[in-house]
Amino acid sequence: MHDPVLAWLLGPAQACGDEAAFVAGLAAELDAGGFAVDRVWLGYLRPHPLVAGVGATWHRERGAFVVTLPFDRRRDLPGPQGPIAEAMASGGPVRVRMADYERGALNLQSSLWDEGFVEQVVIGCTWSGGFAVITFTTKRPGGFTDVEVERLAELRGAISLHAELLDRRASLEVITTTYLGRDAGRRILDGALHRGDGETITAAIWFSDLRGFTALSERLPLAELLALLDDAFEAQVAAIEAAGGEVLKFIGDGMLAIFRAPEGEGGEARACEAALAATRDLAARVQPLNAARTAEGAPPIRYGVALHYGDVLYGNIGAPGRLDFTVIGPAVNLAARLEPICGQLGVPVVASAAFASRCPEAVAPAGEYALKGLAEPVEAFVVQGRA
Repeated sequence: MHDPVLAWLLGPAQACGDEAAFVAGLAAELDAGGFAVDRVWLGYLRPHPLVAGVGATWHRERGAFVVTLPFDRRRDLPGPQGPIAEAMASGGPVRVRMADYERGALNLQSSLWDEGFVEQVVIGCTWSGGFAVITFTTKRPGGFTDVEVERLAELRGAISLHAELLDRRASLEVITTTYLGRDAGRRILDGALHRGDGETITAAIWFSDLRGFTALSERLPLAELLALLDDAFEAQVAAIEAAGGEVLKFIGDGMLAIFRAPEGEGGEARACEAALAATRDLAARVQPLNAARTAEGAPPIRYGVALHYGDVLYGNIGAPGRLDFTVIGPAVNLAARLEPICGQLGVPVVASAAFASRCPEAVAPAGEYALKGLAEPVEAFVVQGRA
């Protein structure tokens, strides 16, 4: 017998880009097939540096939406209990009639009783290395029929395939974004997988490192050294991304980032202004962070940032089977060589002439300096005001 819901799961459902679209589409197909479903929920854990779990809900009155569980709250919540745990162990279906239990029983949401739901069916979905739980809930007096529950159970395999597809697709995006950055990760997922794949772009370049890190690394315990790096990188990444920049890599205690010039008139100046805004934001973030670190007896974060502007090759470099997606070129080298001037001048931020020419009112000349590996002295500028 032709099952239109199964046919949807085996075909059009593959186009669902996220969990919210999937539960909304599944609910629509069930509704068209005569199922009295008023709420669908799909939940599972996810490998993510900030998110421990994802729950996608379709609600007849409120539509589809996704709720995430912050990673730092994962230990505060109890493990699976009641029908959720039973469905995870057996696959289900597990039927729960609200009238048989007190409000909030079985570790279920109190809103199921408050909103007048009558019955919930819980089904466990498993695949190699993962699992999910999907629930179907109705307000229809009398709940689901036995035939409806049987048909929902028959969909378990197809739903599991899509839960796995959504999970792996999202996990792949999370992994590439976490380790490569938003834009570089997107490019790799879109097929930029070969050595030489890339393009020449124009951007403001940020190169930074920590002052006195070598000496600190010799006297601080490893845990304290890692805490210092984490605090410093967290503040820098937050400031750069808030200003529209892209962090490309961490290099020991250093960091490389770019601010791409938007198209159109004034794009170069806007890229440099964004980089300057990030330095000011960083200073504002580090001040209270250092106050807290000093109160704890930890060394403060002392950093230097060099800003430059120019053309860079943005793409894959390395060996055919081991690549790095980054920026290279003389402009990157100059930024890296310029950064130690921060220490010589005793300032947190310096800029090159190419950068300064695009925002002259924000900088002041600080003289010429011989840089390692460069034949001619390079003029340096300091950022005026708080940076």
